[in-house]
Amino acid sequence: MSVIFSDTFTDTDSTAIGSHDPDVGGGVGAWVMQGVQAIEIQSNKAKYLSGSGFAFAAADTSDADVQVEVDIAIPNAANYSYGVVVRLADVSNYWLIDVVRVSSGNPGMRLIRVESAGLNVENEDTNVGAVSGTTVNVRVVCSGNTITGYLDDVQKVTYGSASFQSTATKHGISVYADYDNTGTFDNFSVDSDPVVASFVPAIINKIIRGGGYVR
Repeated sequence: MSVIFSDTFTDTDSTAIGSHDPDVGGGVGAWVMQGVQAIEIQSNKAKYLSGSGFAFAAADTSDADVQVEVDIAIPNAANYSYGVVVRLADVSNYWLIDVVRVSSGNPGMRLIRVESAGLNVENEDTNVGAVSGTTVNVRVVCSGNTITGYLDDVQKVTYGSASFQSTATKHGISVYADYDNTGTFDNFSVDSDPVVASFVPAIINKIIRGGGYVR
């Protein structure tokens, strides 16, 4: 397993994510906003600044088969959608794995194919537990035609017919601001060799990535 892109979002407050230099992979300009909305650095975390609808910041890693991981501070709000976008081509074509809550209901996780701007929920866990007001780890493994989503190292969603955008190499973070924009992202990473990564126990996985066991 090899880290090909990572970011702890350490930078001056109000730095636009497109002007921020990630820790590993690409340099300034590696992060690209998809659409007109703005994501910036606040308190060494990535945060949605303003706008409406879905906002994405993604980086081209030159690899479609990856493990993507990020820590998300979930707000204690009635509505939210925060997640990981993978195999993104543009704002109308991508895969999204999000932690979502609607109308004060149970928080869930969805695996969504967005094709020509149409949203298709391919798999869903409608109750992932009491995550509102906590920081969670979201991990997504893309391997061939299979995409799998984990919440705090527990598999929640998977889809084995993900041939759409199977060679796209942009991956990043997503927020739906019509619900909430107060959550934050931290410790983002993209690893190659996702088949190996998905089977490595959590404690070993953290040590291999160089950060030690943090949860």
